[in-house]
This record gives sequence, structure tokens and C-alpha cells, in this order.
Amino acid sequence: MVFWEVSFRIKYENPFAKISENYAGSRISMWYIWNAEIIEVPDSQEDLISEMEKLVKGHDLTSQVHHCGNGIFVLQLRCSCSTFTNVWDVMHQHDGFPVHPAYFIDGWSYYRMVSTGEDSIRRFIESVNALGTDELTRKCTPYGDTVPPSG
Repeated sequence: MVFWEVSFRIKYENPFAKISENYAGSRISMWYIWNAEIIEVPDSQEDLISEMEKLVKGHDLTSQVHHCGNGIFVLQLRCSCSTFTNVWDVMHQHDGFPVHPAYFIDGWSYYRMVSTGEDSIRRFIESVNALGTDELTRKCTPYGDTVPPSG
């Protein structure tokens, strides 16, 4: 079985990506873990942190807030999947496995996924095309016949 890795970026109606438009070059990272999401932003960006907190509190998503003290501010949220359009759900619908983190920079959402079939990838890309402007940035078989470490 050959695993494919696909990297792409997309501009679509994602509030985290929309916020990133206002903070040029700042990276907002997101992990999905057990029905929760972890958002990481530079703690030097107080306005960005404030805007992120306002967004997640406004949608009643905040679970915990952490100032890590190492230049990182972390928000732990309950899953926003039912609140916002979620590319990870589209990956799962097409037999894809997300490679974390996703991140948001300058209005773009960046994702990676691993899949076992080119047909699945093709259907996934067609579905993502319907969400917004996207660009496939990489498609490769980095793992050959082995299961990827994140699998």
C-alpha cells in the first residue's frame, strides 16, 4: 500500500484565517485532539490574542487559556467543527488523515494530509475546490510502503 502526502493552502470562510489577514506574517497554529482544538499564537501579539479570545468566547468555544511564558499563548477550545466549516472533516470523508498542525497566515489556511489512494485525493481536492480558492503545494509518496509516523 502506498501512502500519499498532500500539502495545500486554501482561502475560505474560516474565521481563524480571516483574523490572520490582519496580522501579516503571524502564524496561528491549530491541532485537533480528542474533540478539542489547540490554538497557538505568538504571545507578543496582544491584539491578535485579544481578537482570538473574542472570537472563541463569542462562539462559546473556550475551554482553557494558557500563557506559556516561552513566547507562546495557547487557547484550548472545544471542537469548532459544528460551528465553522472544517477541512479536517472533508479529509475524513475522503479517507484522508490530517497531519497536524494546520496553520493560518495572511488569510490562508495551510493543511497537510496522508491518504492511501490517488482517487481519494482527487475526490478530496474536488470537494475542497467548492469551499474557496485553493492551491495544491505538494503531492508526494514520502513513506513508500510503510505507515507514516502520524498514522
